[in-house]
Amino acid sequence: MSRYLFVMLFAALTFGCSDFTLKEPGGDSDNGQSDDQTDQSDQSDPTEQTDDTAIPDDDAATTDDDTVPDVDTLPENACNEGELCWHIIDTVQTSCYNLTGAVTCPSDGSQFYGQDGNYSGGGREFQNRTTSGPTLIEDNQTKLWWQKTPDTTARSWSDADAYCTGLAGGNYGDRTDWRLPTRQELLSLLAFDANSVDPLIDGFYFPATPANTFWTGTKHGYNYYYVDFSGDGMSYSDPPETTHLVRCVSSPWTYLTERPIERWQQTTAGADTVIEDTLTGLVWQMIFSYDERIWTDALSYCASLNHAQKTDWRLPDINELESLITYGVEPEHVTTFPTIVEDYFWSSTTNAKDITKVWLVEFKYGIVRPDMAKDTNANGIRTICVRNKD
Repeated sequence: MSRYLFVMLFAALTFGCSDFTLKEPGGDSDNGQSDDQTDQSDQSDPTEQTDDTAIPDDDAATTDDDTVPDVDTLPENACNEGELCWHIIDTVQTSCYNLTGAVTCPSDGSQFYGQDGNYSGGGREFQNRTTSGPTLIEDNQTKLWWQKTPDTTARSWSDADAYCTGLAGGNYGDRTDWRLPTRQELLSLLAFDANSVDPLIDGFYFPATPANTFWTGTKHGYNYYYVDFSGDGMSYSDPPETTHLVRCVSSPWTYLTERPIERWQQTTAGADTVIEDTLTGLVWQMIFSYDERIWTDALSYCASLNHAQKTDWRLPDINELESLITYGVEPEHVTTFPTIVEDYFWSSTTNAKDITKVWLVEFKYGIVRPDMAKDTNANGIRTICVRNKD
């Protein structure tokens, strides 16, 4: 078996742990039912390169940089450090918007077609789990377990880390693997629907969550990333002495730099080259547009694009776009995508708390922000289009 087929087989086995719902044009789709209730869909600059948060695993293989480890020696729950351990999850944004208000989702060829609400992603799959102590929330898509009610004390990063370690030592909820979540993990809790705007989280499963900022365990130079659940500010990084809130996670994932995966696969069709992401199954433009469009024109550009002999391109939603960030690489270039440098990029996801604004990702420092006006482009915002693999 060739090394490439070997790697792809391993990736398929590893990422088979969660369902992947492809986006298709339309409205809401039927969600898988959990034991209790499915998601209520209507409801300082860094200067040093460091690795991301990792969970130690005594059975994990270590290897020289020039060799690929034997897959059989890696734990089954291994993820490549700094990457997603699951496929893209739904933003749960089912409403559509123009520049000033909510509208009936437009049809193909109409103005504002191709935004997040035009596509159904299957919703979220949370479950309440009863323990001998507190009730926990299990995410059936990411396989993560969360505190249902977070601690409401603002802490420095080291104190937040110690708090989660204390939960592990105290067998909180009958689990002993509590820790600070990685940034990818904490971002997975953000909800972008109109009924989850203050804070940006499913209020049924995560009640009493403050619309505030929460620490992650992901390092960024000398700083650590945080995630803002207010919908007003960006998710970025802060010095560890800064104070933020904390919500701890219990996770099956082991993050390893040794995991052998070749993420970006280039394919040429006609005169165009595209890049398939082997982690998510999405296909991206390799050479994208540097025109500084406003949001409406970015939607139209992708929806009407005929590229690599395909016409089903769309502007990516915020979760799809954020998946291109690779944490733990260069602190001033936080992606390994071959052609993306330090720019801002439009997403198709409206900020439902302020519908004149839209969500963006910046790939210099890994900023995720909700505050760019739809009708201007003052930051050199770029347009990259995505489609589902056939």
